[in-house]
Amino acid sequence: MKLPILPVSLAIGAASGVWFAFITFIAYRAGSNWEALYATIVHSSKVVGISAVGIVVIGILIYFARRKKTPPIQP
Repeated sequence: MKLPILPVSLAIGAASGVWFAFITFIAYRAGSNWEALYATIVHSSKVVGISAVGIVVIGILIYFARRKKTPPIQP
């Protein structure tokens, strides 16, 4: 694949500049609102943790409910 070096370099440079500007902006916003961000992360972690435990408990209950309903295999 033969591409012209100058336009490709300019496109890659522009894309990298946009990407790093975005990352820098996000890092700046996170640093300036760290308390709010931290509180949101803690709250979200608790919600995800409680949901995961609930899904596991429901899965275990379904497993045991199905296990009791199936009759044992008679040889």
